[in-house]
Amino acid sequence: MLSFQPIQDQRLSDRIAEQFTSAMHNGELTVGTRLPPEAQLAEQLGVSRGILREALTILEARGYISRTPKGGTFVKSVVGDDFARSLSDQLQQATYRDLLEFREVMECRAVKNIIETATDEQIDALFDLLTDAPDEQEAATQLDRYFHFHLAELSGNRLFSSFIDIYYELIREIRSRTLRTSHRRQSVRSEHRAIVEALRARDVQAAQAAVCAHLNAVRASLEAADQ
Repeated sequence: MLSFQPIQDQRLSDRIAEQFTSAMHNGELTVGTRLPPEAQLAEQLGVSRGILREALTILEARGYISRTPKGGTFVKSVVGDDFARSLSDQLQQATYRDLLEFREVMECRAVKNIIETATDEQIDALFDLLTDAPDEQEAATQLDRYFHFHLAELSGNRLFSSFIDIYYELIREIRSRTLRTSHRRQSVRSEHRAIVEALRARDVQAAQAAVCAHLNAVRASLEAADQ
């Protein structure tokens, strides 16, 4: 049986993702393999389910695994996605301003797509992510990434979800500083809820306005953290 080692590193999600990809490259995990339930994996790795989910989100965005709410998690590819790696290389040259401007255009389109194509159940699942949102800094940071990845994923545009994953990797260090205060974490929760409430109301204008308000706050936080 495949065995994962407990993780003891501050960048837990990356280390977990590395263990999975190593297992794929070594032939321990093959295409089509169904991974154990999240609770079982989290216990074996010695991490929270939130951290595990962030690692799985990284693997999914890079083309290694596929996940469905009821079908489980399967190994999709043992070599990943060349497109995601190529996009990452290009985005490495971008400034924070470039990244945020692209993200604003992308997420405004993403919420429009969601309103036009997503089911009520899918939008409710986004809202459920925000229920009892943690206030602890690391968990809140992980939830922020997970929420925006699923916004992008629900849009149905593959480029959007790939960008979000790479974006959060690029701003990792400064991002952790932007959520260091409880006040900012509370504000982010309110901003996320405003986006989802507009999605539930199927109000494109309100959803795009909520996205812009959130990203303006993100921009101000990044600028303050970078000083």
